[in-house]
Amino acid sequence: TVSNQLKFSEISLQSDVDLVVIDSSTRRTLELVANSKDGGSCGTLFEYMNRTSSASGSRLLRNWILNPLRNPQMIKQRIVAVRALKELVGLRNQLRGLLAGCADLDRIVSRVELRVAQPKELAALRDTLKLCLQMAELLEYGDLKQNLFEETRRSLTVLPSILPLFDRLLDEPAMSILDGDVIAFGVSEELDRLRDIKKNGKDWIKQLEAHERESTGISSMKIKSNNVIGYFFEVTRANLTKVPAHYIKRQSTVNSDRFTTEELRQRESEVAGAVSRQLEIESEIYAEMRENCRPHIPAIRAVAETVARLDVLLCLADLAEQESLVEPVIDESRRMEIRAGRHPVLARLLKQSFIPNSLDLSEKFCGLITGPNMGGKSTYLRQAGLIVIMAQIGSFVPAEKAEFGVVDRIFARMGASDDLSEGESTFMVEMREVSNIVAHASQLSLLLIDEVGRGTASADGLAIARSILEWILVKLKSRTLFATHFHELTTLEANYPTLQNLCVGANESGHDVIFTHRIEAGAASRSYGVEVAKLAGLPIGLLKRAQRLLKEIQNGAPERTQLQLDMFERDLFDDETDNQDLMELERLRQIEQKLKKLDCNQLTPIQALNCLAEIVDVIHAEGRFD
Repeated sequence: TVSNQLKFSEISLQSDVDLVVIDSSTRRTLELVANSKDGGSCGTLFEYMNRTSSASGSRLLRNWILNPLRNPQMIKQRIVAVRALKELVGLRNQLRGLLAGCADLDRIVSRVELRVAQPKELAALRDTLKLCLQMAELLEYGDLKQNLFEETRRSLTVLPSILPLFDRLLDEPAMSILDGDVIAFGVSEELDRLRDIKKNGKDWIKQLEAHERESTGISSMKIKSNNVIGYFFEVTRANLTKVPAHYIKRQSTVNSDRFTTEELRQRESEVAGAVSRQLEIESEIYAEMRENCRPHIPAIRAVAETVARLDVLLCLADLAEQESLVEPVIDESRRMEIRAGRHPVLARLLKQSFIPNSLDLSEKFCGLITGPNMGGKSTYLRQAGLIVIMAQIGSFVPAEKAEFGVVDRIFARMGASDDLSEGESTFMVEMREVSNIVAHASQLSLLLIDEVGRGTASADGLAIARSILEWILVKLKSRTLFATHFHELTTLEANYPTLQNLCVGANESGHDVIFTHRIEAGAASRSYGVEVAKLAGLPIGLLKRAQRLLKEIQNGAPERTQLQLDMFERDLFDDETDNQDLMELERLRQIEQKLKKLDCNQLTPIQALNCLAEIVDVIHAEGRFD
């Protein structure tokens, strides 16, 4: 444990005037720094963007993602800096190389402040500050006139006054002060004298070993040492008769005996005393040097912040180049236009198969999205939120074009579950999230709302969803994407000129449906719920029952008494239908087996026609195929 108290060097108030407010629920929903699966970083925006070289840079990037800027001028400063670094490839690579050698300044400075920093850590601090000095020189020669780089250069000008503090430290000091060899030569005459005694003592021991071998005739004799008896002569059992009388026995082992002499004892005492005194002097000098660093901690912290910021800017420049991102345009208007936008995480995973989608919330600031599950509605909503966040931290974005007015808050309400710890149902959790949106959203906010009202009865859910949508249109006037399965809401487009209907594209082919994942203008004709259930692998009988019920509901539900009679009089899932389905599968297997036996290279035209006729006969055997 650390006994020294860590004092706060500075306490600053972080105002939301210059930062986008993103609540914890939205952070989880958009998976900014933690995924919803296991809370790790895999699949998050942070993982996608993180190309930093230092631990401090990684921490700062995480902070930027959670707290984007809302001041257009500050955003522009960062974007201009990223653009400059993106264009100066050579400079970027040089800076990246220097950053790779930097230690974690924040961690080391904290240990210096606690007076527990070890020699290796002070050496790492010194070497990192030297690298920072080289970075400052590179930025000077890079002719970067942007304000952000001027600020970086200024914060690095303190380095020449700090570096002399470490002149007394060896280039490669020991890991711990207790190991010795930490302070450079020439710092202390007494320390240098003791080192000579230590060094000469070791040389003397080597000479003594050679002399005793020759005088005793024991060629295998060695001088060794351990922590119990110190230095000793080790003689094997075969040579014990040659041991001189003045040798003093210290210890016996299975294969040898250990001896000492008065001469060896005296020299050992001198060397041990020199080593002990050396450690004392080095400890005193090192403690003084570490203490002298403490007044410079604020300046070193400023350097650490500068290095972290430079690391993140380099990261964003690398990201823009490697992922083919586009520079966003952010102003103080209320427009929002994103052309061919891509979800940053999914687009990288799916590569060419990902379908880009555009978004225009300028004049019609509210988009009502209908369409099937699995069609891409939630991805589209998250994509919009992530692009805005990336742009407002100063990053380029995954789109062909991105121009919008600055956003002050982002709310994402997508899906909900019971909060058992608070005793709240799914619907209560959902309503609390909506309440937070209604209470805090403004005209500059971005609202991403998916499936509100589904946690209760259909009639109640529809009424609540419509009321929330109208409140947004009339009261809040926030830029909004509102996804829903309540198709009745699409009729509101005729009453509200700021509302636009959007839908997920789908192509029907026979009994199958193919989702295009494209967001199109207009309302969806149907939800394709049964088709999605089919894709999920539900039993055929269950799906057919669902189809029949869907038709009954669409045509007007049957009388309840009749429905109850049906439940008692026949199998709801129609075994006959299932048997017919099995027969169809058997005929398909017959056709498959026949086709596998064919050799197309040896087949004559007449044989091909005969084979085709046989297949047609099998298909029409029971009249089940259309």
